[in-house]
Amino acid sequence: MATVKQTAKRTTSPKQRSEQHAALRAPERQKRSAARFTARRPRSPDRLTQEREQVKFIHEISLLNAKLLPSLPLPVTVWVDVPGAPVPVCVTTAATAGDRGHEQPALAPHIVFDRDELAALVLGVEADRVWRKDLLGFCFEKWRRPAVRITPSYALDGAEPDADTAAWTLGDVLHRLGATILRVDFTDREAPPSIVPRAA
Repeated sequence: MATVKQTAKRTTSPKQRSEQHAALRAPERQKRSAARFTARRPRSPDRLTQEREQVKFIHEISLLNAKLLPSLPLPVTVWVDVPGAPVPVCVTTAATAGDRGHEQPALAPHIVFDRDELAALVLGVEADRVWRKDLLGFCFEKWRRPAVRITPSYALDGAEPDADTAAWTLGDVLHRLGATILRVDFTDREAPPSIVPRAA
């Protein structure tokens, strides 16, 4: 009897087809996963070093006697968060906040308290004359009229400086004023890239 060879027709089960499709899609998923990983990758060592240095600078300058800040060997600009302020705020140990002879903008892009104004704020805090609401008022005044100066007599508002008070650190002064240090700059940059001006 002749043997009839029959070739079985190969069929693919639904499970096998699903596995095949998954294998085809795998490279695409890997690319997407790599892209997500790249977006989440740690910052470069240089950036991490800068961030660590900022943490150290903020800690060290917070502990300094606020009255002695102008004696630092290099001008320092300290950017602070003042809740409610219309734009970024900084205090600087530079002698002036800029050339006030130039025409001032209608609204300041950021608020700068220069060395003399910082000293006035410290005197006002030590004499219990300058508090959170006062600093916020100064900020809005300097924002609307950038040429306005905060003088010791303005900050003290008729009070006498407290000569017997203990030395206030910059951290103490800012805490009293409800402000928090964001960044310490030793350059002439107007604003750190990490600070985005808030809408008025």
